[in-house]
Amino acid sequence: MLLGSSLNIAGPLNAHEFMLSINSHRNKALQADYHSFGAAAFYFDILGIVKVTDDASFNLEAELKTLEQLWLDALKPVGVGGYNSNDSIRQA
Repeated sequence: MLLGSSLNIAGPLNAHEFMLSINSHRNKALQADYHSFGAAAFYFDILGIVKVTDDASFNLEAELKTLEQLWLDALKPVGVGGYNSNDSIRQA
């Protein structure tokens, strides 16, 4: 598992798929497994979406950070549990 987040989800998803398909993903462990097991062994899934509100105190960055932390705590994608190398997962 590789956990990521973004303010623009389509861009990073397309970039990951493209980089994996041309054997040039920056995550070497993920790239090696993708090459070994093939594209059919991998899928992309959206685990959560921050609901934007009109509330003046709403802070999209803070809400996304909270959602990121919830998934990091629940899934533990760093080390043996996944392909993340650290707890910083944001992609703008």
